[in-house]
Amino acid sequence: MGLTRALFQTLFLESNESSPNEEFLLRIHQLLYRLGPMDKRFGIRARVNQCLPITLCLLRTQVSDLEESFVTLLSLI
Repeated sequence: MGLTRALFQTLFLESNESSPNEEFLLRIHQLLYRLGPMDKRFGIRARVNQCLPITLCLLRTQVSDLEESFVTLLSLI
């Protein structure tokens, strides 16, 4: 599927910018989430375009932010 290939390439290029836009990276992931089940070579394309480390890093950042928000919320109670 050409669209997933283009999105993976865009994800890779954006992540290599000096200051990548995290919101843009999340939007690309949202699109890839919807397209993934339709592309039989989705995992291969992600690996070839070196997007797995990008996704893991973004996931770690989001989980860390969520943990900080949760701790802040608990301190208010």
